[in-house]
Formats: sequence, C-alpha cells, structure tokens
Amino acid sequence: MPPAAHDHDHERTIVVRPPSEATLRPGAKILNDTYIIESVLGQGGMGEVYKAEHIELAAKRAIKIIIPQFARDPQYVSLFIEEARKLSNVYNDAIVRYYEFSRDEAGARYLVMEYVDGPSLATVIRSRKFKPPEVVRLLERIGYGLTAAYEQGIKAHRDLSPGNIILPNGDVNQAKVIDFGIAKAETGRDPTALSDGAGKEQYKSPEQNGMFGGAAAVDQRSDIYSLGLVLAAAAIGKQLDMGSDMASRYIARQSVPDLSALPARLRPLIGWMLEPNPEKRPQTMRALLEEVALMTDVPTRLGGSAAPKGDGASVTAPAPAAPRLPKMPLEDEPSRLNLRLLAMIGGGVLAAAAIVGGAVVLLRPSPPTADSVRAEVADAVAGYRCADVVYAVDADRVATLSGYVSTEEDLKQLKQRVENVRGLGGSTINIRLRPWPYCEVSAVLKPIVGAGGPTAPGLTLASADSVARLGAPLALDIRAPAFDGYAYIDYYNTGGEVMHLFPSEKDPLNFRPARNNFVVGRPPQVGMRGCWVLSGDTGQQLVTYIASTDALFPGPRPPREEAKDYMSALAEVVTGGGGQVAKLLFFDLQPADGERRTDASCASN
Repeated sequence: MPPAAHDHDHERTIVVRPPSEATLRPGAKILNDTYIIESVLGQGGMGEVYKAEHIELAAKRAIKIIIPQFARDPQYVSLFIEEARKLSNVYNDAIVRYYEFSRDEAGARYLVMEYVDGPSLATVIRSRKFKPPEVVRLLERIGYGLTAAYEQGIKAHRDLSPGNIILPNGDVNQAKVIDFGIAKAETGRDPTALSDGAGKEQYKSPEQNGMFGGAAAVDQRSDIYSLGLVLAAAAIGKQLDMGSDMASRYIARQSVPDLSALPARLRPLIGWMLEPNPEKRPQTMRALLEEVALMTDVPTRLGGSAAPKGDGASVTAPAPAAPRLPKMPLEDEPSRLNLRLLAMIGGGVLAAAAIVGGAVVLLRPSPPTADSVRAEVADAVAGYRCADVVYAVDADRVATLSGYVSTEEDLKQLKQRVENVRGLGGSTINIRLRPWPYCEVSAVLKPIVGAGGPTAPGLTLASADSVARLGAPLALDIRAPAFDGYAYIDYYNTGGEVMHLFPSEKDPLNFRPARNNFVVGRPPQVGMRGCWVLSGDTGQQLVTYIASTDALFPGPRPPREEAKDYMSALAEVVTGGGGQVAKLLFFDLQPADGERRTDASCASN
C-alpha cells in the first residue's frame, strides 16, 4: 500500500525568504576576508547559496551557507564534513568541485564550491527537445562523472534532477552535476534545500519513495533511475508525469512509466533504467555505460559510431538482467563519421577502412584502457625539478592535472607530453608557475599546509585595498590556529632571500595563544614593534606563516638569509604532525601608486 499522503509532507515545505532578508549583502567579506560576496544565487528556509569571488585569486566561487541554527547540530556537521571531504577528492569535469568546508566566528558553516555559469538543464528543456545523440552524450557525460564520485566512496548523489545539472553555453558536452544530497539520507532533512524542492520530487527513485527497502537501499542504482527520468525529460522537452503527491508518486513507480513520447531508439535504454525494482536495473553506473558503448558501437571515448545512418531501434522491452540494446549512431550526419575516420588515421591509430554500399566500416584494435592511460600520464608528469603535479584519470580516460612547475619551459613540455599520451580522452590542465625558491618552500611545507576547519591559521594582507604596492608599508593580518604555539612569519623574494618578519630582533617573543589575532608590520601593538616598507622587484611574492606547539629553532635566526639555507633548516624540523600547521600567501607586488609617506624607521624588505 502507498504511504499516507500526509506522511511527512509538511516537513518538505520550503519557506523561501525574500532577498531583502538574506544573511549576507553584496560586498560583504567572509572567512577571514578571503571571499567577497557578489550576489544571492538561491535561498531556502535553512540555507543560502551565494556567488562570491576569492579576493586573492580573483576566482568565482559558489558558497553555500548553513545558518548557525543547523550548523550547531553535530549530526549535520559530521555528515557534511565527511561527504565534503570525499567530494573534494573527485576530479572530474562533469562534477562541480568542492574546495573548502569552514566555520566562521559566529558558528555559521560555509561550503565553498566551484561556480558554474550557464543555464540549468531544466531551463534548456523548456525551450527545446534534445535529439537522441545528445541524450546519449548527456548520459555518458553525467554517468562518467558520477562514477568518479562513487569511486571516492560517495554512495549516491540522491538528488539528480534537471535543476541540478548545469549546461555551460547550453552544451551537453560541458554538462556539470551540482548539489549532491549531502546528509539527506541519514537525517531525512536537507539544511540547505532551496526553493525547487517540489519539482525535484518528480525525479526520486522508488527507493526514495519508500519502496524496495526505502532510504537504506539508496545507492547508485537509485541515481540510475533518477538519471533515466532526467534523460526522458530532455528527450521530450518536459518531465514525465510521475505523480503530484506522495501517494501518486508511489503508484507511478510500481511499473515502468509510459515512454511512448520518446524516440523509439531511446525507449529500451531508458526503460531499463526505469525498472521499479533496483535489482532489474543496471547494477552499477559503469555497467550501464559499458552497455551504452556497445549500443552506440563506440568502444572508446575517442571514436565515433561505425553504424550507418538510421534509427535501427527496436521497441521490444529489454530483458531485466542484461538486455541487448539496439545499435544507435551517435552522429546523424555521415560526413562527420568520415571526418572522424580521417582524424583517426591521421593521428596514427591503426585502422582499416572499407566502403561497402556507401557505408564506412571501421576495423580497429582494442582501445587503450584507463589503467594504461593512467600509467602513461604518470610517466608524462614525472621527472620535473622543483615541481608538484597531481593528476587523476577517470573511467573515460580524461586526465585532470593540477599543481605547479618552476619554469615556462617545463610547463610547455608537460602539456606536450600529456597531449601525446596514447588513448587520452581529453585533459584539463591547471598547472601554475611557481619559480624557485617558492616551489621549494611549497614542497618543504606541503606536509603541514592545507589544514582546514578550526585548526586552520589565517594569513592575509592587511592593507586597506588588499593590494601591495612598492613604497607602501607591509602589513599582515594573522590568526593563530586553535592551539597555543609559536609563530614564524617569513617573507621570500625571487632573488633567493628570506626575511624573518616574526620573530625578529624587535619582536623576539613569538608565543601566541589559540585563535589570537594580531597584525605584523603595523605598530604600535602590545609586543609588536617591527615594520617594513615594500621594495625591490614587482611581481609574485610569498609570505608564509608556520604555527608550532614546540619552538622550531633553539635560538634566533639572522634577519635575512639565503632561502636555500633556511629551507635546509626547515626540512629538518617540519614533521607533518598534528602540532604544526602552515599557511602560504602568494600576492603580486604592484608598482607605486602616487606619493606615499612611510615611516623612516621601518626597514626596507
């Protein structure tokens, strides 16, 4: 029997606050002045999402705020932290990036994510229908992205709907999944639900509507069901009728819905995904994608279809266990197939081609596997001096690289080596230049950099406009981590020198209590007398802050010294243990802006 129509429905009501009641206003700075708010993206009864800019990186971010009322709930907090930690390790271009999960002094929780600009799939399908090849591409793009998330321990997205898929430039090849259902399955409520919750109910699986084991049975097969409804909506330009209340939603999910409005070639595929019993659906997203590869006659992400133009579909329902889905060409125009054939031959891929009755037939060897591509990428990024390159290769052999190298020549060579990897399905390369000594400083401090949450130290420029200019005083806003310890603040330049700002000859006492806020370079303060004027060459500069429960050195170091000598000393005392954390602040030193009056007693750096 279906559950009573009133069962918990009142708990899903979303009360949307008017924009005038938003917690934050445009121009507000948050998280130790790291981000500046630009606008409200969405509001719900328990949370808000903002568009913001990282002040130092000039990068756009989406920041979801859990208001303090819910941020103090330990069950929510632990679940959010755990899932945010897993999602931060997902490197797939189809999944929105999760960067940081932090808390401010007022107790509000902030989830910092990649900002994706573009219409939602929900918006696009209101204006047009997707052709079958586009639907298949959307399935592959979303499916491979979700598979990358499952491989990091994410059980399910739980909230797939057209509103949670963004299409930059309206292009399915750039589709990106957002808004994972963090903490929903375990708590039954969503502290950051926005105003489109009612529409999302149309895309819930039978398990999410109390059938086949209920919430405890929700896994990637549930996502497969929801994705099937998303694909159906894209194909017909509107959502399928899956019930308007809990009782009707329960009834609608007792059988495969009516798919007669879909193109014939798509019905067996989507029908298989929409089997009510999860045991009769594809058991994993990867198994579904493998079947789609056979259906489209494309064993790799690089090749196209060798099938002739035509529908080639069957309306026969697939067998529950492992249906043989009909062949479907990915491209409707034969000319594109011919171009792909020429590209394959020109690219050195061994292929044989024959023209039989006007159709192009390809005979090609087995494609490289994801493991073999991963091994070649590992070779391509190895061997660079003073570099740290992190890479990931997903199931469709798309590589994502991040990190830094020390020279332009290294960066150019790295990109070329990656592009030459045989069988690579694409790449996203986010490699920065970090010249010496910055690259070596980063390497030495890497074991203790990046701690988040309450243990994180703070280090930002304290100038009025957050810009450092020649001839201006150097001022740094410091926040100690959540433990008592010694503070070490050092300034590096590309000339290979390091200046020890704190402790120094003027300020030798550097023990600081937990969460202490102080400014270096702007006296007078209690126990703070040193000040400096910015000089030298413009361009990238580096300041580091190390906090340690134990003193790093037995005595004071010289005011200035060679960076290589200091790196050698630091390498011996940085342990990577819990009693040490560090923060790196990279900033550009700008030319002087008019006449500035500075204190003649301040040292020039």
